Amino acid sequence: MKKKQTQIRQYAKIMSVFLVAVVIGLLIFFYCIQRSVEHRSQKMMMNNVSRQSVHLRTILNIQYAYLNGFAEEIGKSDQLLDQKNINLLQSVTKNTDFGATALIEPDGTSHYSNGQTKNVSHRRYYREAMSGKRTLSEPLDSSISGSTRVVLGVPIYKDKKVIGILGGSYDVTALSRMLFEDLFDGEGCSMIIAQSGEVIAFEGDTSYWNLDYRDNFYKCCCKWIIKDKVTVKKIKQDFKEGKENLVTADSKKEGTRRHYFAYMPMGVNGWILCYALPEQAHNSHITSLKTTK
Repeated sequence: MKKKQTQIRQYAKIMSVFLVAVVIGLLIFFYCIQRSVEHRSQKMMMNNVSRQSVHLRTILNIQYAYLNGFAEEIGKSDQLLDQKNINLLQSVTKNTDFGATALIEPDGTSHYSNGQTKNVSHRRYYREAMSGKRTLSEPLDSSISGSTRVVLGVPIYKDKKVIGILGGSYDVTALSRMLFEDLFDGEGCSMIIAQSGEVIAFEGDTSYWNLDYRDNFYKCCCKWIIKDKVTVKKIKQDFKEGKENLVTADSKKEGTRRHYFAYMPMGVNGWILCYALPEQAHNSHITSLKTTK
């Protein structure tokens, strides 16, 4: 009887060890799956930010190509402001995505397609274009159109000399129309941010992110959303150095443990393309990935 009890105890110990091993194995297995899916989800975020950064640069390059083609034609004229060029200016505005176009004289006098004039010699984009560079301005509150715009400008050459500038303006909100809607069911927030933290363009729930165009990302979103000051400092440093990264930030926002911030330099004006996402939306997406894995 005693021998039988001993065998039972040994069997129970073996079964206990086996069950513990099975449980540990399952925990490790599911942990590895969780980590794999999280990695896959976060990689998707970075890939999408990279794709949209390339997409925006491509759009800008196409617009520059339009302007360069028209500038080449304008440079063939004897006078910068002859009627043929004024008509061409109006045609460019009518047949492209530019909200307005302008011929800018060497002294900075800008002649707009709607007939108005203004001196822009104090603008950075004027100085850059007159030096022979294509340029993209900071957001400007336009007294001509009454809206906030960015200006793309290219030099006009005649006999290899810059004789003026052809400029085209975009409504700044157009820069926010990026293709993030199909990612995480559109629950994230996409932004173009200057190194100073100024929001150039914004697409998302302003009440949730406590942020909108022309706000300061560091003072508003980071202060309202991110608990850890070290994380905010890290984001600032990355923006300053033009680094791409994906940062997980502990959250101050009630009911949310953390947020994800994926960002990448655009390659123009030091601007950063950033995509932000609450953990709930991220985890919901992970669950859907698991069911399709």
